[in-house]
Amino acid sequence: GIERYVNRTTPMAAPLRGNIGCIDLTVLATRPTTTVGGNSQTAQNIYGPMEAGFNSGVPQMSCLGQNVIPAGVDTNLAEHMVQHLCPETSIEVLDSCGGHAVPYHYHERMSCLFAADPAGSGHSTRIGTALDGNGIYGNRINGGVEP
Repeated sequence: GIERYVNRTTPMAAPLRGNIGCIDLTVLATRPTTTVGGNSQTAQNIYGPMEAGFNSGVPQMSCLGQNVIPAGVDTNLAEHMVQHLCPETSIEVLDSCGGHAVPYHYHERMSCLFAADPAGSGHSTRIGTALDGNGIYGNRINGGVEP
């Protein structure tokens, strides 16, 4: 973990924007890279839910023209903004695994990285480590249900 997050006596919120953790090595082996804009990118970082902002200079976003997706909007809103501004395309802000950009990073879903616990509890497997050193898991708790 990052020093300012580890061994605290009081809770500290994770950042809403930027890096909040990284993919664990055993999971990284299942999807070590992805392709963005025709280039292979290492797929190891987990970011918070907010976008840093982007414009038409980002790969596959030329349809935005002079429009900008501002910093500080969550990925769901950014997706809807792109769909509104680029109605004749099928562009998605996040790929099927919940990641995007250069450098490539995950924001949400990450469904391609986890599976139900093989022990039969239905709990999702660990996929990453947060800044405080604690685990980041898929979206299922014991019994295979969403929290």
